[in-house]
Amino acid sequence: MLASAFFMASELRWNSAVFRRNSLHFYPAINNRCVVQPKVKVLHIFRKAFPYKVTASNEDFNLIRMAYSHFSEERIEKCKKYIRSPEKTDELVKSVLESGALEQREKYLSKRKRDDDWFFKYFNINF
Repeated sequence: MLASAFFMASELRWNSAVFRRNSLHFYPAINNRCVVQPKVKVLHIFRKAFPYKVTASNEDFNLIRMAYSHFSEERIEKCKKYIRSPEKTDELVKSVLESGALEQREKYLSKRKRDDDWFFKYFNINF
């Protein structure tokens, strides 16, 4: 279940100069604590090109799916402003909702201990 929360937001770009993360980790929001193991090395591959095709619409889908899965209505609307083809917003949202995002949202909301406001404050993300 958590794997999708960890990786749903791959290549999330809200404002590349201010905030760019390869994935947002919602574990502390879903569970009641986050444990850090300082001996663990987390490796990341920075690629100049993907070994598979990644399109702007793939990234937009991931952004909106992640927003519907985890964010308040206000933040969902903010995320919609970052869709690279604004004329396709309605079509994209329909596709995200048809993919089960609302069911996933209900599941996550029923389990999490903290809301997205807590998450953004905790990690000092101004969004």
